[in-house]
Amino acid sequence: MQEATLKVWIADHSQNDAEALASTLRNAGYRIRTTAIGSHGELDEKLAEDTPDLVLCAVDLELLPLDKCTAACAGKAPEIPVIAIAEDPDDTALAAAISFGARDMVRREASDHLQQVVGRELEVARHRRALAESRSEAEESRALADTFLDSSTDGVAYIHEGIHGQVNSAYAQRFGFELPAEVEGLPVLEFIAKDDRDAVKKRLREFDKGQLNPEPMEVTMQTMEGESFKVSILMQEVQHEGERTLRLLVPTDTGNPELEAVHDALKKEFNNQRERLQKIETEYSELRESHQILQKEQEELNSKLKTAAKKLEENKQAAAEVSADGGSQARAAFLKEADALIESPPDSGKAGLVCFSVDKYDELLGQVGFSNLESFVSQFGKAIEKHLDKGEKLYRISDQGFAVCLTRDADKEIEKWANDVLHSVNGNLVESGTHSTSMGASAAFVRLSSAEDADTALTNAWSAASAAGEGSVTRAAGGKSEASSDDEKWIDLITTALEKERFQLVYQPIAALDGSATERYVVRIRMLGEDGTEYAPEEFMPAAERGDLMRDIDRWVIDKTLAVAAERGAEASDATFFMKLSEASVTTPDILDWIAATLEGHKGMQATIMFEVAQNVVEKHLKTAANIAKGLQKLKCGFAVDNFGVDKSGLNTIKHVPMDFLKLEGAFIAEMKEDPDKREHVQAIIDLAKENEIQTIAGQVEDANSLATLWQLGINFIQGNYVQEAEVVLDSDGGGFHWNGEEKQASSN
Repeated sequence: MQEATLKVWIADHSQNDAEALASTLRNAGYRIRTTAIGSHGELDEKLAEDTPDLVLCAVDLELLPLDKCTAACAGKAPEIPVIAIAEDPDDTALAAAISFGARDMVRREASDHLQQVVGRELEVARHRRALAESRSEAEESRALADTFLDSSTDGVAYIHEGIHGQVNSAYAQRFGFELPAEVEGLPVLEFIAKDDRDAVKKRLREFDKGQLNPEPMEVTMQTMEGESFKVSILMQEVQHEGERTLRLLVPTDTGNPELEAVHDALKKEFNNQRERLQKIETEYSELRESHQILQKEQEELNSKLKTAAKKLEENKQAAAEVSADGGSQARAAFLKEADALIESPPDSGKAGLVCFSVDKYDELLGQVGFSNLESFVSQFGKAIEKHLDKGEKLYRISDQGFAVCLTRDADKEIEKWANDVLHSVNGNLVESGTHSTSMGASAAFVRLSSAEDADTALTNAWSAASAAGEGSVTRAAGGKSEASSDDEKWIDLITTALEKERFQLVYQPIAALDGSATERYVVRIRMLGEDGTEYAPEEFMPAAERGDLMRDIDRWVIDKTLAVAAERGAEASDATFFMKLSEASVTTPDILDWIAATLEGHKGMQATIMFEVAQNVVEKHLKTAANIAKGLQKLKCGFAVDNFGVDKSGLNTIKHVPMDFLKLEGAFIAEMKEDPDKREHVQAIIDLAKENEIQTIAGQVEDANSLATLWQLGINFIQGNYVQEAEVVLDSDGGGFHWNGEEKQASSN
């Protein structure tokens, strides 16, 4: 099929210039018929007679300014694309052309650019025409469908979530209503006899799950006057007004063969039209989406061009007063320096990152303008630089912020330095032209020696500094906080305990509410001091996290638990052990390889191993957690999510992460007795878990009342001091399970 000829109107300085543009389009393969436009009046006359496919207009014509050209074309048809032609366009000219309504501006000699712009605009025009045609066809099809619906002698109803939507007259009259509108909004089950409602409910649930049985079903229906009649109804899944809908057909028993034949013919035509309508709606949806994408890209381009033109002009005005970098360095150079400190920490002292954010930047911008404010910020940066030691550099990381890498004796020294700087520079007078003001800033710092990467550390520090306000200094997440003397004591104790095996495994039973005898234990840890003092996890774990020791503790627990289970052999074959994985372990790339190797090293182990990860960690590393869960399945291990319900995105967690168990946040268990909302929240989580075939565990069960409530809600397992305190120790020296030092065989637990 030969491509249609395009009508291209060209307004240019001369016939030769216009012909050169036409030749560029012909060389690109377009079939065009050109029309020369010499003035504004001539353009109006031709627009009254015809509509072009494309208009090319030079920007500096005396008789036809670009704004007049675009306005005239838009008045005839908004979809007419006007492309501005200029000798040597800059950002300001381009922004002006776009603001007049031109689709783009092309340099006269840039033939490739012109071809690409024309191709894009013609494609947009094609989509617009197709969209208009699809809309027209869709409206015709809808009208035909509505006509058939009203003329059908069978009762037809569209059901949305068990409620009547649109119905035809035959359906309404069959049940004793005068008008279809009286039926809309009523539950469909009110029209079904009680004995058949369960069967109809089943079909409705099948539809919700996308598994609708299309076969007719015999039911007894009832009118509003209470009269009953048996009928073979048909439920079908259809697209109605762009939505997936359940259509209910209630045949009318007329006993007239001729009428039934006519009805069948109409029904066939209706089905054909409905299929055609669905196809048109699909094409319409695709065209609309494509058009929206093109429109969005055009709007983003226009916005960027306007912003670029405005900033260019502002920067030209500011250039006379402000140096290029305002006394600071590029952000990329800063990240490079920070990354180097993370990879190779200094031999002495602590490496830190400090961010400064100018307070009330937007308010100042409105008061003094961009140029003056840029001068103010530059002066502020120079004031900060005066406090740097030799070799330290201040970096300009944004319009309103600075950052510096420091090495000091301790974190508190970095914090003190930042406070001293703010105390010195905040409130100082800065001037630019006729404007003057006192400026202030806030700061945040991050320890670099344990940060994951420079970009994360900078992001966290910048967010904290921007949020701090009022000239304050805050510590941001992203690295270890400075270890206090207490932290250092704990870190020494933990390190020694790992080296000298001064950790002890402690087990707390998980009880099944269905009476199952299978043993399940939560594995916990205690630390022993040199004098035999026992320390609970809540005493030393915070310091372990700050000291980057959680990964080592996790691996010690896993290895020892597998060793104990292997020594128990068949005695522990029916037991399941739940062990925690910290965020440090979850984010370790080789964690699955390490677990696989450790399992291989304990081949005699027959117990079931279940790994627990807190929900907030899962949500923070959703993709990584999902990969770990899938990897554990391959290793014949299980995956559980702990502290479930704290994060409101539980559905998101269940949707993306395969899990065997979820353990409810313990605080809910204590609070739900007094708070009905908490109880409803717990019930919703349990129901959601059942729908996804996930077992549920309630933690911190402390009394019989809580147990009774949880049983009513349908929880599967409970854990807590009401069941047994966490003092069940599996002795690795042989024997059986030990409860508080009294031997008790595993089979009896």
